[in-house]
Amino acid sequence: MRTLLFLALAGIGVGVALAFLIGGTQPAPRAATCTREGLALAPTLAIPPAGATIQVGLAAPGTGCVVGARAAQTVRFRVEDDAGHVLVDSVQKGGPAPGAEIATRLMGGISVAAAPLCRARQPLRVDVWVAGAHATGHSRMQFSGGRCTVAS
Repeated sequence: MRTLLFLALAGIGVGVALAFLIGGTQPAPRAATCTREGLALAPTLAIPPAGATIQVGLAAPGTGCVVGARAAQTVRFRVEDDAGHVLVDSVQKGGPAPGAEIATRLMGGISVAAAPLCRARQPLRVDVWVAGAHATGHSRMQFSGGRCTVAS
């Protein structure tokens, strides 16, 4: 009876040891490099109630990716009118470091004067860059009731 118990425990011990050896030789799964799709990166435009400024921003609700090794640790916002004239081009230090895993959603933005964007040739092209990813969107702005609004 003791011999049978000893063999059973030894077999369990050898099985556990083999599991650790086999499992330990496999590399840990690495998250994919961040992309526009993986982050669900999108530019945003928001107009506060007064309508004098516009918030040019980004939203990236995606998580579970790793910032590429060559990605700049900056956040960039660029707005062009329909003719390609640059209305806003802002680069800010910050954002996730290269090699960092994105575990929470990314959000950010800058405040700019509304009038130049509303008077510009429409639609506006809005580009954002963060964590090595880039996204582009288009939006139309207009003056309505003496203030700048998003055209529907």
